[in-house]
Amino acid sequence: MAGALKNSYVTDPQVIDYGSTENSYKAVATMRTDQGAGVGSSIYALTINEYDEGDRKPFIFLQNDEAFLGWCEHF
Repeated sequence: MAGALKNSYVTDPQVIDYGSTENSYKAVATMRTDQGAGVGSSIYALTINEYDEGDRKPFIFLQNDEAFLGWCEHF
């Protein structure tokens, strides 16, 4: 990921599904307190609708209790 949104900078995201013409790309990452999350643990989830036509794909990014929506572009 590039831009303002970041997944965990300590732990590697786990890709659940790389996406296809019928399914979304999905990745999750977690960060526990002992890994530098601070006072609690953190969870990050990214879903990109790879099956949508066009260069821009809609996405949702969840960071704990916050949700971000937008467009994803391959570069």
